[in-house]
Amino acid sequence: DADYSGFFGVVGRSAVIRDLSVEGQVVGKSSEKDYTGATGGFAGTVMEDAQIWDSHFIGSVTGYNSVGGFAGEVREFVIEGNTYRALLSACSSSAEVTGTWNSGGFVGTNSGLINSCDADGTVTIRLIPGLDLPISIGGFAGITGHDLMSCRTAVIVSYEVSGANRMGNFVGELLDADLYYCSISPEAVNPDWYMVGLKHYGNSTVDITVEDWQDGSPEG
Repeated sequence: DADYSGFFGVVGRSAVIRDLSVEGQVVGKSSEKDYTGATGGFAGTVMEDAQIWDSHFIGSVTGYNSVGGFAGEVREFVIEGNTYRALLSACSSSAEVTGTWNSGGFVGTNSGLINSCDADGTVTIRLIPGLDLPISIGGFAGITGHDLMSCRTAVIVSYEVSGANRMGNFVGELLDADLYYCSISPEAVNPDWYMVGLKHYGNSTVDITVEDWQDGSPEG
Protein backbone atom coordinates (compact mmCIF):
# COMPACT_ATOMS: atom_id res chain seq x y z
CA ASP A 1 0.00 0.00 0.00
CA ALA A 2 1.57 3.30 -1.11
CA ASP A 3 0.15 5.08 1.94
CA TYR A 4 2.37 3.03 4.26
CA SER A 5 6.14 3.31 3.97
CA GLY A 6 8.81 1.17 5.63
CA PHE A 7 10.99 -1.85 5.00
CA PHE A 8 7.60 -3.53 5.28
CA GLY A 9 4.88 -1.14 4.19
CA VAL A 10 2.29 -3.26 6.01
CA VAL A 11 2.84 -6.18 8.36
CA GLY A 12 -0.43 -8.02 7.84
CA ARG A 13 -2.86 -9.64 10.24
CA SER A 14 -1.55 -12.76 12.00
CA ALA A 15 1.96 -12.30 10.54
CA VAL A 16 4.88 -13.27 12.79
CA ILE A 17 8.39 -11.84 12.31
CA ARG A 18 11.37 -12.84 14.46
CA ASP A 19 15.07 -11.96 14.62
CA LEU A 20 15.26 -9.60 11.66
CA SER A 21 17.52 -6.55 11.47
CA VAL A 22 17.25 -4.02 8.66
CA GLU A 23 19.08 -0.82 7.79
CA GLY A 24 18.28 1.99 5.38
CA GLN A 25 16.44 5.20 4.56
CA VAL A 26 12.65 5.45 4.48
CA VAL A 27 10.82 8.44 3.00
CA GLY A 28 7.03 8.53 3.19
CA LYS A 29 4.42 11.22 2.69
CA SER A 30 6.22 14.34 3.86
CA SER A 31 5.35 17.27 1.67
CA GLU A 32 1.57 17.40 1.68
CA LYS A 33 -1.23 17.86 4.19
CA ASP A 34 -2.28 14.26 4.29
CA TYR A 35 -3.30 12.62 7.55
CA THR A 36 -3.59 9.14 6.07
CA GLY A 37 -0.91 6.50 6.04
CA ALA A 38 2.11 5.97 8.27
CA THR A 39 5.89 5.81 7.95
CA GLY A 40 8.30 3.66 9.97
CA GLY A 41 11.79 2.29 9.58
CA PHE A 42 10.88 -1.37 10.00
CA ALA A 43 7.17 -1.11 9.19
CA GLY A 44 4.77 1.57 8.06
CA THR A 45 1.89 -0.09 9.89
CA VAL A 46 1.63 -3.26 11.95
CA MET A 47 -1.85 -4.70 11.69
CA GLU A 48 -3.85 -6.15 14.55
CA ASP A 49 -2.86 -9.65 15.65
CA ALA A 50 0.56 -9.41 13.97
CA GLN A 51 3.68 -10.08 16.06
CA ILE A 52 7.24 -8.78 15.76
CA TRP A 53 9.92 -10.18 18.08
CA ASP A 54 13.62 -9.33 18.53
CA SER A 55 13.83 -7.18 15.41
CA HIS A 56 15.72 -3.95 14.78
CA PHE A 57 16.02 -0.96 12.49
CA ILE A 58 18.97 1.39 11.90
CA GLY A 59 18.72 4.38 9.57
CA SER A 60 16.55 7.42 8.87
CA VAL A 61 12.80 7.92 8.57
CA THR A 62 10.98 10.94 7.13
CA GLY A 63 7.23 11.45 6.95
CA TYR A 64 4.35 13.74 7.88
CA ASN A 65 1.83 11.90 10.06
CA SER A 66 2.34 8.76 12.21
CA VAL A 67 6.12 8.58 11.87
CA GLY A 68 8.29 6.31 14.02
CA GLY A 69 11.85 5.05 14.07
CA PHE A 70 10.63 1.45 14.13
CA ALA A 71 6.92 1.58 13.25
CA GLY A 72 4.70 4.38 12.03
CA GLU A 73 1.51 2.83 13.37
CA VAL A 74 0.71 -0.18 15.57
CA ARG A 75 -2.95 -1.17 15.44
CA GLU A 76 -5.81 -2.79 17.30
CA PHE A 77 -9.17 -4.05 16.08
CA VAL A 78 -12.35 -4.67 18.09
CA ILE A 79 -15.01 -7.06 16.84
CA GLU A 80 -17.94 -8.50 18.78
CA GLY A 81 -16.44 -7.31 22.05
CA ASN A 82 -13.05 -8.91 21.42
CA THR A 83 -9.93 -6.77 21.02
CA TYR A 84 -7.06 -7.92 18.81
CA ARG A 85 -3.79 -6.01 19.07
CA ALA A 86 -0.46 -6.11 17.29
CA LEU A 87 2.50 -7.09 19.47
CA LEU A 88 6.05 -5.69 19.38
CA SER A 89 8.48 -7.23 21.87
CA ALA A 90 12.25 -6.81 22.40
CA CYS A 91 12.59 -4.64 19.29
CA SER A 92 14.72 -1.53 18.83
CA SER A 93 15.37 1.43 16.56
CA SER A 94 18.38 3.67 16.14
CA ALA A 95 17.07 6.27 13.76
CA GLU A 96 17.02 9.88 12.65
CA VAL A 97 13.29 10.57 12.53
CA THR A 98 11.69 13.64 10.94
CA GLY A 99 7.95 14.17 11.33
CA THR A 100 5.19 16.70 11.91
CA TRP A 101 2.15 14.94 13.42
CA ASN A 102 1.97 11.98 15.82
CA SER A 103 5.66 11.12 15.61
CA GLY A 104 8.07 9.38 17.97
CA GLY A 105 11.53 7.90 18.25
CA PHE A 106 10.16 4.35 18.19
CA VAL A 107 6.48 4.54 17.17
CA GLY A 108 4.26 7.29 15.82
CA THR A 109 0.72 6.16 16.68
CA ASN A 110 0.18 3.14 18.93
CA SER A 111 -2.82 1.12 20.07
CA GLY A 112 -1.02 -2.23 20.21
CA LEU A 113 1.09 -4.12 22.76
CA ILE A 114 4.65 -2.81 23.00
CA ASN A 115 7.00 -4.16 25.63
CA SER A 116 10.74 -4.26 26.26
CA CYS A 117 11.50 -2.08 23.23
CA ASP A 118 14.27 0.55 22.94
CA ALA A 119 14.76 3.70 20.89
CA ASP A 120 17.92 5.68 20.22
CA GLY A 121 18.72 8.51 17.82
CA THR A 122 16.92 11.79 17.14
CA VAL A 123 13.51 13.20 16.30
CA THR A 124 13.30 16.45 14.38
CA ILE A 125 9.93 18.20 14.47
CA ARG A 126 9.45 19.89 11.14
CA LEU A 127 6.99 22.58 10.13
CA ILE A 128 5.86 22.46 6.53
CA PRO A 129 4.99 25.99 5.35
CA GLY A 130 1.28 26.53 4.93
CA LEU A 131 0.29 23.46 6.94
CA ASP A 132 -0.77 22.91 10.55
CA LEU A 133 1.60 23.24 13.49
CA PRO A 134 3.23 20.00 14.66
CA ILE A 135 1.37 18.04 17.32
CA SER A 136 1.90 14.96 19.55
CA ILE A 137 5.64 14.29 19.40
CA GLY A 138 7.57 12.15 21.90
CA GLY A 139 10.99 10.63 22.41
CA PHE A 140 9.50 7.12 22.34
CA ALA A 141 5.91 7.48 21.06
CA GLY A 142 3.98 10.31 19.45
CA ILE A 143 0.59 9.13 20.73
CA THR A 144 -0.38 5.91 22.49
CA GLY A 145 -3.77 4.51 23.38
CA HIS A 146 -2.44 1.36 25.00
CA ASP A 147 0.08 0.58 27.74
CA LEU A 148 3.83 0.67 27.19
CA MET A 149 5.77 -1.77 29.37
CA SER A 150 9.54 -1.76 30.11
CA CYS A 151 10.34 0.51 27.18
CA ARG A 152 13.35 2.83 27.00
CA THR A 153 14.42 5.85 25.01
CA ALA A 154 17.59 7.85 24.52
CA VAL A 155 16.12 9.86 21.64
CA ILE A 156 16.87 13.57 21.57
CA VAL A 157 13.98 15.66 20.22
CA SER A 158 14.65 18.97 18.48
CA TYR A 159 12.39 21.29 16.57
CA GLU A 160 12.60 23.74 13.71
CA VAL A 161 9.63 25.76 14.95
CA SER A 162 8.29 26.87 18.32
CA GLY A 163 4.62 26.60 19.26
CA ALA A 164 4.18 22.88 18.64
CA ASN A 165 1.57 21.20 20.85
CA ARG A 166 1.66 18.05 23.01
CA MET A 167 5.40 17.55 23.12
CA GLY A 168 6.65 15.01 25.68
CA ASN A 169 10.06 13.67 26.57
CA PHE A 170 8.69 10.11 26.44
CA VAL A 171 5.17 10.33 24.95
CA GLY A 172 3.55 13.26 23.22
CA GLU A 173 -0.05 12.27 23.97
CA LEU A 174 -1.27 9.57 26.35
CA LEU A 175 -4.84 8.39 25.86
CA ASP A 176 -6.51 5.80 28.13
CA ALA A 177 -3.24 3.99 28.84
CA ASP A 178 -0.41 3.55 31.34
CA LEU A 179 3.39 3.58 31.20
CA TYR A 180 5.04 0.93 33.39
CA TYR A 181 8.74 0.39 34.19
CA CYS A 182 9.92 2.71 31.43
CA SER A 183 13.12 4.74 31.38
CA ILE A 184 14.76 7.65 29.59
CA SER A 185 18.41 8.66 29.33
CA PRO A 186 19.26 11.95 31.06
CA GLU A 187 20.61 13.56 27.90
CA ALA A 188 17.22 13.00 26.24
CA VAL A 189 15.30 14.97 28.89
CA ASN A 190 14.21 18.48 27.89
CA PRO A 191 13.63 20.34 31.20
CA ASP A 192 10.96 22.49 29.55
CA TRP A 193 8.76 19.46 28.81
CA TYR A 194 6.89 16.93 30.93
CA MET A 195 7.48 13.22 30.38
CA VAL A 196 4.02 13.16 28.78
CA GLY A 197 2.93 16.17 26.75
CA LEU A 198 -0.81 15.63 27.27
CA LYS A 199 -2.35 13.04 29.60
CA HIS A 200 -6.06 12.60 28.94
CA TYR A 201 -6.88 10.72 32.16
CA GLY A 202 -5.63 11.87 35.53
CA ASN A 203 -5.43 8.33 36.90
CA SER A 204 -3.09 7.05 34.19
CA THR A 205 0.16 5.64 35.59
CA VAL A 206 3.35 7.31 34.33
CA ASP A 207 6.25 5.24 35.65
CA ILE A 208 9.40 6.58 33.98
CA THR A 209 12.87 6.53 35.52
CA VAL A 210 15.64 8.86 34.36
CA GLU A 211 18.69 6.65 33.99
CA ASP A 212 21.56 6.02 31.65
CA TRP A 213 19.97 2.71 30.71
CA GLN A 214 22.62 1.93 28.13
CA ASP A 215 24.98 1.21 31.02
CA GLY A 216 22.29 0.70 33.67
CA SER A 217 23.24 3.62 35.94
CA PRO A 218 20.26 5.33 37.62
CA GLU A 219 20.27 9.10 37.95
CA GLY A 220 19.68 11.04 41.14
